[in-house]
Amino acid sequence: MATNLWIPVVIVVFYAGTSFLFRNKGLTVLNYKGSQVPYNFGTVILLWAGLDFLFAGTMGLTGSSFWYVFTVWALGWVDDRYGLSYPKGVKGHCMYLFRYRRVTTGLFKAAGGTLAGLIFAGILVREGQISILESVIIVPFLVLLPHVFNLLDTRPLRVLKTCAAVLIVPAILNKGLFYIPGIVILFLLWAREEGGERTMLGDNGAMTAGAIAAAACVNTGSLTLWTTVSAAAVCLTILSEKWSFSRVIAGSRVLSVIDQAGRRAEKN
Repeated sequence: MATNLWIPVVIVVFYAGTSFLFRNKGLTVLNYKGSQVPYNFGTVILLWAGLDFLFAGTMGLTGSSFWYVFTVWALGWVDDRYGLSYPKGVKGHCMYLFRYRRVTTGLFKAAGGTLAGLIFAGILVREGQISILESVIIVPFLVLLPHVFNLLDTRPLRVLKTCAAVLIVPAILNKGLFYIPGIVILFLLWAREEGGERTMLGDNGAMTAGAIAAAACVNTGSLTLWTTVSAAAVCLTILSEKWSFSRVIAGSRVLSVIDQAGRRAEKN
């Protein structure tokens, strides 16, 4: 246990350093309240994933799964740095391409994420970890789960709450309670700083969180879970083209209470 307690210290120090750097370099975006906030927390999540891979942590990331996570992070980073606020949605980016004959960073991100998911699944098949039929089942969530997490990231802490629900139990089952301090400190830091609107995930952070969740699903080896997650990812992606997640959440009293937990109260 003691050998893993230095990881939370590294995470906290790294977060403080990147917050200072991002603010000084102007690497900020407008949040939903119109305030400029640095989008550095995606790099913190990537660091945690890298440490998990290097030191056999809670998620049990392998070389191929970390490659997938890193690639998804890089695609999100490109969109954060060079992307525009329009168009929106997969359909919007495709229509923009057909109308103006220009590839948006969003479309580049979508194509790159699809390719990353396909390559990762192909590596798993080649290594004998899954069959070709199983690869057909997992590819939808490898491609779409980062996108779904990104869709959730229009308000603080939505991605955190989803990650906590998805990752904590598998982490305990995979490695045991002794390995949990790192992920708990990450979540506490995340909750404090994003809830206080001092940091944002950006596309790079939300998509990385989704990629880690997808890799964790792969590691379970559960065909039932794979099928369920893939179906959910496909359905949510299709529904998001028509309905806003924020509007759906606002229309449910239970979801609204969960959504507001840990966030600053919104002024009317």
